[in-house]
Amino acid sequence: MAAPSRWASQAALDTLLRFNPQKQALAEQIREAQGTYNTAVRAGRLSARETERGVQRALPQLAQAYAGADLATKPTATLVSQALAALPPDAAQYRANQAANAGTYLANLAGARADAQRLMLERSTRAREGAQSGQAVAAGNLASTLQQIFGKQRALAGEAGAFGQSEQEKLQAEAEGRRVTERGQNLTAASAAAGRATTERGQNITAATAAAGRAQKAAEGKKGKGKETAPGVKEATPDQYNSAKAEIEKMRHEAFHVLRSTRNLNYEQASEALQQPVKTKVFTRQPYANSGKLRAALDLAYFGGVGGGAASQLHNEGYGLGRLGYPLYRPPSVSGADVRKALVEGFRAGGIR
Repeated sequence: MAAPSRWASQAALDTLLRFNPQKQALAEQIREAQGTYNTAVRAGRLSARETERGVQRALPQLAQAYAGADLATKPTATLVSQALAALPPDAAQYRANQAANAGTYLANLAGARADAQRLMLERSTRAREGAQSGQAVAAGNLASTLQQIFGKQRALAGEAGAFGQSEQEKLQAEAEGRRVTERGQNLTAASAAAGRATTERGQNITAATAAAGRAQKAAEGKKGKGKETAPGVKEATPDQYNSAKAEIEKMRHEAFHVLRSTRNLNYEQASEALQQPVKTKVFTRQPYANSGKLRAALDLAYFGGVGGGAASQLHNEGYGLGRLGYPLYRPPSVSGADVRKALVEGFRAGGIR
């Protein structure tokens, strides 16, 4: 269980390196939006406080000014009243008119004082309301900006998750391919026999033996000629060899880890599945062609080596098995005792004693 954990850790690190700059940029946008909100709120509150302080400073001055007007008015009103009182009786109407004018003046002075005080208080109130309104607008802008950024963060998290899963599968496939290449000729006949016995139950041993013999003879006949392909077939270039091996490893990994181990498909079912396209939410694959590379990948996944038929088809396609670095599958020899045992079991199955 150590290997999957190791690839998961590596995939997580790769994901972090790829997506962390974008995450940091979104976090910086959040900080900038909060800073803009705080600046707007502070500016509104500061302006309101300055206005309120100005009003508080102006109110005593205003009261003092109107108090001075009152003090200046009262002596004058007293003198006017004394002068009017000294007039003869026939000037009563004039005295009444002058008294009314004095009363109107005093009333207007009191009204002007009240209006001035009211305007000052309204100015202070409007300043507080303006600060509150500005704060509400800034809060709305902050909420809208954060909603957009959080949406980007969710989308980025989904993209990072899909990338991490894909990267882990890729790392596991590459590691498995390297293990197969390094093992190479170390695969034993026993493991190959066990794999073939599990999938084909030994029914195709004779045919496989004949095919392997033909392939071996063909390979031995080509030794010393400097070429590992069929007569008249142009051998692939080094780049084509590298591409072919990468494709074989990709098909072999899917056949072994998905179709055989997970879905429990046999050789023929796996071959049909690989020749069909695959499309899911996180993975899309085009169908593989029915070629020597496909047969070689299936042979490696199910038998641990490349069978004679696949090797011959690869030769016809311009690829030498030796240059690809894969072992030739050699089925276990069948002894006379095994043949007799198989015949006896067949007779018994048919009801013959």
